[in-house]
Amino acid sequence: MSAGTYPLDRNYSEGDVAVYSTFDPVYARATGREEHRVTRVDLDADRIEINDGQIVIDSMGNPLKLGTFTYDPRLQSSPAELQLGRRWTTRYRRTAGSAPPMEAYYDYHVAARERIRIAAGEFESFRIDGEGYNLQFGSQLRFVAWLVPGLNFALRTDWRRLDGRSLRVLDAEGRELVSCRQLRWTQA
Repeated sequence: MSAGTYPLDRNYSEGDVAVYSTFDPVYARATGREEHRVTRVDLDADRIEINDGQIVIDSMGNPLKLGTFTYDPRLQSSPAELQLGRRWTTRYRRTAGSAPPMEAYYDYHVAARERIRIAAGEFESFRIDGEGYNLQFGSQLRFVAWLVPGLNFALRTDWRRLDGRSLRVLDAEGRELVSCRQLRWTQA
């Protein structure tokens, strides 16, 4: 009862645009809006630039750079195939300017296949759950994303960093897709 295996199958093109509403997932409070516009696609180098290089991802949507943060190796948060129960672990080093690097890891799994209703509509999606640990600060990391095969952008993401002892939320950030224009579309 695996409910099938689906390739992630993202096909980025210059001009793809996703608009997100941002929110605090702890207090369910809106914090703003973001527009992610694909400005450069280099499949030979496996690099997709968004907002003129402010965000750099690979062809599966895994971040290499988010604002001032760079990831080495890339933060593997999206699998090549979506199948219930699939598991993987990623370990990475994040740097920001002259600050000392931070090392962390996540254990991810495709936790569920569920219908999600967001501002952009209602979708049948796969939910990716991730739990990890920041090795420098001793904090727990939690990440949840809802993905659809063939859609270049996540429907929704929730990220939290918790104190390792008290489990009090230190940072939290959420994004929900409001609209999307994707020039090339492959449906599973």
